This record gives sequence, structure tokens and C-alpha cells, in this order.
Amino acid sequence: MTTHAELLKLTPERYLAGGYRDERGRARAELTALWAMAAAEQLRASGVTAAAFDALVAATTHAALHSSGPLGEAIASAPAPRAAQDLVRSCAAAVKSDDDRQPFAQHLGATLRLLALAESSQAFNAEQARRARPG
Repeated sequence: MTTHAELLKLTPERYLAGGYRDERGRARAELTALWAMAAAEQLRASGVTAAAFDALVAATTHAALHSSGPLGEAIASAPAPRAAQDLVRSCAAAVKSDDDRQPFAQHLGATLRLLALAESSQAFNAEQARRARPG
């Protein structure tokens, strides 16, 4: 099991050092699982909400999937907290070919979903705790 501290240390620069694809050319399964969880936890630790991350993901994935130009402009143009933009820039830096654009977009989408799920779970737990208090 991976700890919270380990997830915070597992940055895009580390997990994408080998690229988006494995040695057989397939998108790495970790992109939508462990690595997305690490990215979501890093965003949460920086105070980034799913709502704030959503616009950035939409703009960046649209650019990744519907153009072949650099992704930096899409990242910079989306209103998002700096921590979110920095994380997405780190992920975009590992896009080395057009074949990497789909897994890049899938990674951002999975990160957004896990971030939203974590927020929802936290809100649910807080409500349960509130209801359990006497008085």
C-alpha cells in the first residue's frame, strides 16, 4: 500500500521519467491509477479543488487531442491555480510525440476524477461526523 507521504513524493517528473508508453508502445496502466492518485493528492495538498482543476483539464485535453501544437499556450490560458498549472506543465513536458497526447489526456482526466472523488469522500465523512455528534 502506498502512503500519503509516498504519493506526495511521486511527482510527474519521477513517474513520467520513462514516458507515457511502456516498452511495447502501450500507454502505461499507472497513468490512470497510482500516478493519477499521486497527482490528485499533490493537488489536494496544494489546496487545488476539482472545480478549479476542471477548466484546465478541459482546455489542455482539448488542445492535446485536437491539435498537434505545443500545449503550453492551452495550459497558460486556462484559469487555474499555479499549483495546478505547474503539475500539468510537468506532465506536458513528458509528451514527446503525438502518440503521447492520448495517454496525457487520459492521465489528466483520471486525476480530475480522483480529485473529485477525494473531495466528495471528505465532505461525506465530515457530514457523517457532524451527525454523529450529540446535541
